[in-house]
Amino acid sequence: MPKKPSNAKQSTASSDAQPDEESTSTNANTLEADEAETNAQTDKQVDKKQAADLERVTDFHEDKDEMNEVTKESLGNLMVSTQSPKKRVQIRQEDIRMIIDELEVTKYLAEKKLYEHNGDIKAAMRDIMGFN
Repeated sequence: MPKKPSNAKQSTASSDAQPDEESTSTNANTLEADEAETNAQTDKQVDKKQAADLERVTDFHEDKDEMNEVTKESLGNLMVSTQSPKKRVQIRQEDIRMIIDELEVTKYLAEKKLYEHNGDIKAAMRDIMGFN
């Protein structure tokens, strides 16, 4: 009779083994589902990041194009402004020499002030002295 109880234990053990196998397979299925969900979320995050990177690159090129347009426009304005005719002013050497001697300034400053005041020595001297 000792054999029956050992068979009974084995049958109990085999019946216990079946639910464990089922729970293991259920756990495996759950883990696989979790992994698939995690992979799907990771893929979505990667896709979003790549889309954002692509958007930044596109924005950079659009900004760069806009900067070129502004540069061309400002260059055109600059070229127009430099083509304005310069005024001709006759400055006498005696006037330059008088300002240099009387006010003790450089030749450059004397010429500049005479040019600004269209050759008028009185106005140039007043400007240099600060009375203008």
